[in-house]
Amino acid sequence: MIAYPVAVNEEGIADLRQRHWAITSVLAGMVLVVPHASIANIALPTIATSLKVNPASVVQVITAYQLGLVM
Repeated sequence: MIAYPVAVNEEGIADLRQRHWAITSVLAGMVLVVPHASIANIALPTIATSLKVNPASVVQVITAYQLGLVM
């Protein structure tokens, strides 16, 4: 693993440019995860009828899917 030097001033605060990239990457991840979770929740009734299971079982599948997205 390559360790890149971090530009830190005397107060221990990272460079403003690095903070902007960090915030941008977190927001980009959120932009990708939120629609995926919404689509899965909208498809919940269709998934339940296709798999011929009760809604409680499908909710567990969706919860596992969303946990995977979050991780």
